[in-house]
Amino acid sequence: MRIQVRFFGPVESFTRYLSSEQRAALPAVELPDGSTVSDLLRALHVTEIRGATRPFVAINGVYQRDDVILSAGDQIELFPPMAGG
Repeated sequence: MRIQVRFFGPVESFTRYLSSEQRAALPAVELPDGSTVSDLLRALHVTEIRGATRPFVAINGVYQRDDVILSAGDQIELFPPMAGG
């Protein structure tokens, strides 16, 4: 299935870990049917960034958990993690 991904803030720098073919295809990402948010993050190599905290993920404008199953045509937005004090 094909989904659309938008990157905000420093999350965009994660695309440097993608192959040239994957970068050329952005913002579209191809995933198998039944893929979850976790599968997407692995496909984008976001989980391989040492010391990085998982980005916030919105699907069609609503923040979602890692176990949510994606659907063809979903609009995914990745936001950098926030910290405060």
